[in-house]
Amino acid sequence: MNILEFSCNCCGTSGTTDPYDEFCRRLDTLPSTLPQVFQKPVERIYLGFEFCENMFCMSRAGELERKIQYASERGYRISFVLPVMHESRVDKFTETIRSLESQDLLDEWIINDTGTLIMLREAMGVS
Repeated sequence: MNILEFSCNCCGTSGTTDPYDEFCRRLDTLPSTLPQVFQKPVERIYLGFEFCENMFCMSRAGELERKIQYASERGYRISFVLPVMHESRVDKFTETIRSLESQDLLDEWIINDTGTLIMLREAMGVS
């Protein structure tokens, strides 16, 4: 089997909602937590929320920006995962996405729901 990339899921309570210092500590110890048989470092981390829009709405963009900056400075590529969203949350999602996007440090956005993708594209004026 040819493994192209190792990544670490830091979504939800495994990193995204952790306090900044705990996130940094966890990221700094990541290289030592993998078995040596992999012989390849973790290259990508996933941040965000796979399923819970409530947790996403409780997160603060500034805290997420600091975590993304920290991970980027250590050479990780970052994917941000967005959960399913209800229409009432479009403004909050759009505000946070614009804030994170302004850093220009994310490698990709992962949107787990076609409806969410359509609403966000409309809200952000993307065709």
